[in-house]
Amino acid sequence: MTASRRQVYCAEKRYRGMKQASRHARRPATAVIVALTEHQGRLDRACHPPVDTWLCETEMNPPPPPPPPPPPPPPPPPPPPVVASAAWTELRRCWG
Repeated sequence: MTASRRQVYCAEKRYRGMKQASRHARRPATAVIVALTEHQGRLDRACHPPVDTWLCETEMNPPPPPPPPPPPPPPPPPPPPVVASAAWTELRRCWG
């Protein structure tokens, strides 16, 4: 029984993938650290500053105090006084 081309290709691809995975597994972590430090300039632009630096900056330059609350709105004007009309006054005089 012969294997099809596709089966052979997949088997070879799987073997290559396993070899590559084992090669990466053997690579020490220092290689990753070296690779990161080589690009440190680029990382500094992309990442936030270290926590120590951030803490020092915030201690030396505290944030400004919050603004004072706005003054309360003025009270509404009092209602106008009720004034009896002349006709009402005349009527009261008659019936009073």
